[in-house]
Amino acid sequence: MNDQDEPHPLYSMKVPFIFVPHGSPPPLDWMAEHPGALTVPATFVPRARQAHPTPGPDAEPDPAA
Repeated sequence: MNDQDEPHPLYSMKVPFIFVPHGSPPPLDWMAEHPGALTVPATFVPRARQAHPTPGPDAEPDPAA
């Protein structure tokens, strides 16, 4: 392995981290096993349910349209 195989130190992160949903308690057991870990707050926004979901960009055109 040479220096080119390793990512540049300024562009890599070697610190354990975990996303913790907003309002949830942090996982204390995991944090105890990973001293110095970063916890990142995460907000999950549910999508509205639609009667007719919008097709994605790769969807086939609707032949009835």
